[in-house]
Amino acid sequence: MRLRAFILFTLMIIYTITSSEGRTRCVKAIGKLICKANATHAVDVEIELFDDDGFLNPDDQMGWTTSNDDGTFHVEGCGYDFLSDPDPYLKIWHACGGGSHRYYRTPIQMIFQPEVNNFGEIVLDQE
Repeated sequence: MRLRAFILFTLMIIYTITSSEGRTRCVKAIGKLICKANATHAVDVEIELFDDDGFLNPDDQMGWTTSNDDGTFHVEGCGYDFLSDPDPYLKIWHACGGGSHRYYRTPIQMIFQPEVNNFGEIVLDQE
């Protein structure tokens, strides 16, 4: 009887795992970084596209780029979540406003390709 229950339980676990809808979704994000204090601090800024995985699981990097000479950027990548869509956001590593480098994190945008996440102008002085 125990063996039968164990086999049934194992089959249920396998079915649950294989029938769960994992999702791979891709994101494209564009925008322009603005640093009012010093425009050169919006050039060659590191921009990472991440999937927010919650408290216990580290976020997954989906893409990476740097801003152009005019502060514009284009980044894209794909992410996978086990039971839902990825929760994409941008993490921007900059030195705008003087002092040491720091991160700016955008709100999560649930817009997937073929649509484009247009963040518009991101003013780094106002974070």
